Amino acid sequence: MTTPDPTTPVSLGTGPADTSGPGPVGLAGPGRAFPGPAGPGSRWWPDRRGSADAPGCLACDVNNLRVAPLGGLIIATDTWVADHCIPPMARGYVILKPRRHVTAVADLSPAEAGDFGVVAQRLMAAMRTVLAPARIYRFDFGESLDHLHFHLMPRHPGMSPTGAALIERVFAHEWLVTESEAADAARRIREALG
Repeated sequence: MTTPDPTTPVSLGTGPADTSGPGPVGLAGPGRAFPGPAGPGSRWWPDRRGSADAPGCLACDVNNLRVAPLGGLIIATDTWVADHCIPPMARGYVILKPRRHVTAVADLSPAEAGDFGVVAQRLMAAMRTVLAPARIYRFDFGESLDHLHFHLMPRHPGMSPTGAALIERVFAHEWLVTESEAADAARRIREALG
């Protein structure tokens, strides 16, 4: 497997990437940045500060690297951003969200709506390749975060039961992983995207 060039921004052909901007701040505060190619000039972080942003929103803070994602951003396009779930409730648990602050699917722009399927398909194919899960659950809920986001939760072999009961156990942190395990999963998924 080849390592992607960290200076080439990822694009779905929706426009040029502006890679200027601030570097990441660690989850626990300044000076604690997680490993991973995130920051100015990184292919995983073309800065889009001109888009709608809601400081204080965790999703916007991660999108704009005020909070460093575990292992860096997995993918960042003009319209969508994906990173490892914070806290790392399971290895390879990814959050996919619009770059701009949007609260509902009905509020997506035509470009955001059109890019969603392409980004989600590529991301879940990479997750399947890297993680070899029995299934990848996809769901959208989250009353604690007022920013539209989709959970892409792998059900690894040995994780049971299935369905809603499994989700309850994941949210109870039964399969919580370390930050370094989450960072490694994010890095491997990003590399699989090529």
